[in-house]
Amino acid sequence: RHALAVQGASRVEVDRLLKESLRHLILHEVGHTLGLSHNFRASHLHLPGSIHDKKLTSKVGLSGSVMDYPAINLAAPGEKQGQYYETRPGPYDKWAIEYGYSSALENSVAEENRLQSIRARSTQPELAFANDADDMRSVGKGIDPRAMIFDLTGDPITWAEGRARLARKVMGKLLENYNDKNKSYHQLRDQYFLLTRQQDWTARIASRFIGGVYNNRSTVGQPGAPQPLQPVKLADQRRAMQHLAKYLFAPDAFVLSPELLAHLQKQRRGFNHYDENEDIKIHSYILGIQRGVLDHLLHANVLQRI
Repeated sequence: RHALAVQGASRVEVDRLLKESLRHLILHEVGHTLGLSHNFRASHLHLPGSIHDKKLTSKVGLSGSVMDYPAINLAAPGEKQGQYYETRPGPYDKWAIEYGYSSALENSVAEENRLQSIRARSTQPELAFANDADDMRSVGKGIDPRAMIFDLTGDPITWAEGRARLARKVMGKLLENYNDKNKSYHQLRDQYFLLTRQQDWTARIASRFIGGVYNNRSTVGQPGAPQPLQPVKLADQRRAMQHLAKYLFAPDAFVLSPELLAHLQKQRRGFNHYDENEDIKIHSYILGIQRGVLDHLLHANVLQRI
């Protein structure tokens, strides 16, 4: 909502974002009631250049499944906005429901052949799957960077750069756009840290490609099956490292305008700040973000793969 406000979005557009997010949430939870697991590969369905093509996403879906934890699909400044969230079951959802709920054939041999023909489609890109056991959100866990939460598109490194640039652009306009009179500055503070966490997460997403290995779920003799284990290409690992150098460790990686920092004040009510003073501790906060990525890159599991 903060990014939309800074870009001058109408109330109608903000309402569309909220409605799409609620619809996605409902679809996700209904999927669980039907027995579907999380699918953290589903957000890779489209490349960055087509993620805002409504004609495409409304036809085949914004994501491969409603069971992912996707990032909000926000357009960069000057780019036409597409869907914000998946609002319909994706190709993976329909495929999994077909396997689990379609009518069985009476003949056992024919039924096994029918189920095998459904399973054989698992190598199709739109049916890619990875669950909670695979995801790399935790330091040192997992090996496949495509199994990550809050990412988007089939090229997460390129997407992460665009999201980091958007976060920095929005942060640069926070103070001038925060003009509701008689309000405290607490919401401005929340907006700043929310956007900084966006930078944090884009760095975490990129970092998982360094020393990463694609882990493909295929069976022996399956047509179109890729090699089970494939190291991430060196060029992509270098792109990921360049992202960290520019958006995490560079001297100007974070928006630290003295004027903006001077307005990041907590709202004080009685003694609700008794145990912690109002100091924003910006250095400790950013150090924590950098440490979170370094903890992963320097983890023994990751260093062994590198």
